[in-house]
Amino acid sequence: MFLPAEAEVMDLQEFYEHIERQRMAVLEGLVKKYRTISPLLGKIEEVVAGTNSGKSPALASYYAFWERAIFNALNSMVLSAMIKLQVGGLRAGKIRPDGYRD
Repeated sequence: MFLPAEAEVMDLQEFYEHIERQRMAVLEGLVKKYRTISPLLGKIEEVVAGTNSGKSPALASYYAFWERAIFNALNSMVLSAMIKLQVGGLRAGKIRPDGYRD
């Protein structure tokens, strides 16, 4: 995304605050979604197994599947952010391709 010619460049503090607001908004959305998972799994357990303990042996593999899926999604997000950070450093000339700083 390019800035219009008349747009002012943010100073470092403004840029940091903008990035921090964006980060917090994304984090809050992800936390909200994460907190809805347990009640949904509880409802599924109630319908399928007739219990709502979150520990039904009948759904152990189902819970393991979702636990792994959430773990993989978090890993993917962290890895993606780290790659973007490194690529940004490479583009700015701050980090050499071998990973060491100049």
